[in-house]
Amino acid sequence: MTAMRTRAAIFVFALGCIFHMPPTDANTDMCLYEFIAPTYAPIARQANIRGTVRLRVKLDSQGTPSEVTVLEEGHPILRESAVNAVKKWRFCAAGKTDEAHDIELIFIFKLEGKPTQSWLPTEVSFNSSGIVSITAPPATTLQY
Repeated sequence: MTAMRTRAAIFVFALGCIFHMPPTDANTDMCLYEFIAPTYAPIARQANIRGTVRLRVKLDSQGTPSEVTVLEEGHPILRESAVNAVKKWRFCAAGKTDEAHDIELIFIFKLEGKPTQSWLPTEVSFNSSGIVSITAPPATTLQY
């Protein structure tokens, strides 16, 4: 039940996020309307893996990611999580344009708090400057 509320809150929050594009993209604002949260893999939590992944995402005229380029790799497990999540995102153009756009996103994977055996709590926050923060407690032996 708590996981469902968390997902719903993340989705509602993500609906209101606006991206401000760099001047090379004619300052076209993009909005995110479908957000899939990246996961913090249990193995990464157990191994105390944290870090940053920076991506450039090419959006087609429909707001669908057509190409993802890794600008700052981070750990392979974290990179895979970020890339897989962003490929499922959907954007809408706030302006009247049918052109493709590039955006940059930064995913920050953090471990905070006391180690736990639980999958939860994992917090995902997303802000309008394209920074996605994934915070989870370190993991002891996780129970499946």
